[in-house]
Amino acid sequence: MDSKNKYRFLLIGFISMLILNIAVIGSVWYLKPPRNITDFNNRGQRTFQPFERELNLSREQMDTFKKLRDEYRTNVSDIFQNIQQSKRMLFMELQSGNDQKVDSLVAEIGKGHEALERMNFNHFRALSSNLREDQKEAFRKTMRTMINLENRRGGPSSSGPPDSPRRGN
Repeated sequence: MDSKNKYRFLLIGFISMLILNIAVIGSVWYLKPPRNITDFNNRGQRTFQPFERELNLSREQMDTFKKLRDEYRTNVSDIFQNIQQSKRMLFMELQSGNDQKVDSLVAEIGKGHEALERMNFNHFRALSSNLREDQKEAFRKTMRTMINLENRRGGPSSSGPPDSPRRGN
């Protein structure tokens, strides 16, 4: 086979592979499922569904749960925004070297996290107080499942500082 034919086969092979790659990428892009914006807007509904399904809530209980959830989210959002603002200020202060201000901001962030934990506890206590006795055990099981899933995802309670005993160091 002379060099002219080798060159021609290589060129045909290269062009074929290029066309095949473009076709595959195009079909993956074209056939991907559309992002469902309603899923994003209803993400609170997803967190409510396990309770509704597992606990057999009455209409009044569902309304109370939704009201408590909305109040909880509003309060958590406010605290979370305060924590984020304090963190931004902290990183600005780290460059200035003002240790007193840094300590103050760290304490403020810690108080915000403490407030979030208290709010979580009080929220779930309020949810539980609106249940009948037969629903409370199912509520506890559902909560344990949700907590275990969060821990498996690497939530805050599953890891400590880098040299902590929980990390195995």
